[in-house]
Amino acid sequence: MLSSVAYAILWPLTVIRIALEIGLMRIASSIPVLKDKIKRYNEKFLLVPYEDFWQSWCSWKMLNAVVQLTLADLNKTARLGSSAPNYFMVVYINEAHPSDGWRWNNNVEIAQHKSLKDRCAAAEILKSSGCPAPVLVDTMKNEASVAYGAWPERLFIIQRGKIVYEGGTGPYNYDLTEVQRWLEEYKAKQL
Repeated sequence: MLSSVAYAILWPLTVIRIALEIGLMRIASSIPVLKDKIKRYNEKFLLVPYEDFWQSWCSWKMLNAVVQLTLADLNKTARLGSSAPNYFMVVYINEAHPSDGWRWNNNVEIAQHKSLKDRCAAAEILKSSGCPAPVLVDTMKNEASVAYGAWPERLFIIQRGKIVYEGGTGPYNYDLTEVQRWLEEYKAKQL
């Protein structure tokens, strides 16, 4: 966790940097030629149809969400090589794109959880979609999410209580093939 002095310095700098980046993207996206390039890039890499995200692209809700994600990453206590705090399998945390916040169109309609009962109901939707791993639910204080900087999602590999692999925040800053490769290399060393 960051010291209060470091946090006081990094918080405004982070907000300013992200606001500038998002503002520049919003301006660039108003120029037809650039908008078309941004659209093609996003549809290729975000894997979300253009119509589902364009209205919320670079919005104030997106700015807030990106700032929260960046600060969560700065504050996480789970770090590569460190002891894993209360490690779990799949932990359902606060909703990444709630129907009452920054969201994609045509997404599953789940409001931000107001109670543990709400979060458990949302986790049941995940389980019913065919999630192959056990699904646990984070506390309403978001203890697992804070410890792992997991919002909106993040992958870790934990071995004997130590973090041996830390992915970037998902879904676009980690690579499932990288996780698979790490596991295959580990398995090969064991043989």
